[in-house]
Amino acid sequence: MKKTRPTVLIAEDHAGILEKVSNLLCEEFDIVSAVMNGEEAVVDAGRLNPRVLVLDITMPRLSGIQAAQQIRKNGISSKIVFISANEDPEVVSEVFEPGTCGYVIKSKLNSDLVFAVEEALAGRAFVSELAL
Repeated sequence: MKKTRPTVLIAEDHAGILEKVSNLLCEEFDIVSAVMNGEEAVVDAGRLNPRVLVLDITMPRLSGIQAAQQIRKNGISSKIVFISANEDPEVVSEVFEPGTCGYVIKSKLNSDLVFAVEEALAGRAFVSELAL
């Protein structure tokens, strides 16, 4: 019997980073959607109910934070891992609302992203080490 893999939705507005994130995660997880803005993330999260959302914080139409808030309002309980180039500790603390499990700095995607998603699935939080 085939083991079902956790499902992941990715929202990232830069095509190159979206492809990189998809490539990093596809070995361990089923990518059910890869979209380029927050509005599409809200629609697909409602339609697909993935276990984990990997959301870029800064996107057109709806930011990752706004998309996450709307997804929560819609009753979807997916774990959330944000990705961002921003290493400001205040921004990191602002995004940690209920359901947020991770914050990965884009420069550390290779080393941190898969682990952050695994931690989210296990109910633990992960934050990339910030260069302060």
